[in-house]
Amino acid sequence: MREILVVVGVLAIARPGVAHDGTSLETSFAASLITQARITEAQPPVPAFGKMNTWRWMVQGGVGVDVRTSDNLFGQVGGGVSYFMIDNLSLDIELNGMYFSQIDDDAVGVNLVFLFRWHFLAEEKWSLYFDIGAGLLGTTAHVPGVEPDEPSGGSSFNFTPQSGFGFTVEVAENTRFFAGARVYHISNAQIYPNNPGRDSLFFYAGVSFPF
Repeated sequence: MREILVVVGVLAIARPGVAHDGTSLETSFAASLITQARITEAQPPVPAFGKMNTWRWMVQGGVGVDVRTSDNLFGQVGGGVSYFMIDNLSLDIELNGMYFSQIDDDAVGVNLVFLFRWHFLAEEKWSLYFDIGAGLLGTTAHVPGVEPDEPSGGSSFNFTPQSGFGFTVEVAENTRFFAGARVYHISNAQIYPNNPGRDSLFFYAGVSFPF
């Protein structure tokens, strides 16, 4: 759809003249023929949420609690992108910073996560979804740390398989708030001699935008 605006203005045109004594006075005042044309083309509408071959970016944060003891917690802040491979099914890639407060030494880490997210109930303004995936976690200290029943602790490199449920809701044009909960497992998959592992309940929230 195009809108065309054309403005044409003539300010003045004056012809030469002759004085009474016959002296020739030639005055020409001409300015201006102004033509301004502006064509604006309307932007195509943003595709509906969850449509195939669309992308979104997101920011998020969350808290995880060890299912065995509340003395072991972690916090997470990060972001990522979602690509909808088919309608309502996306591949999400996240990069998160993490802080672990635990019985042993606390730790800081980085977690790269790959998730499949299926919006099994998708309405115009909201959706319910299930997601499942795994990630890679590197930390500055062993996670899990040394505990009375686990004197060797875990490792500073782990895998993070996880799955859970969540929802999205439109809070502004093209902006979705999302929140959910996952079972979040930390394990080195026996690539180190000791692998106590840790299971946490992870609660998170964030916002996403199209691009």
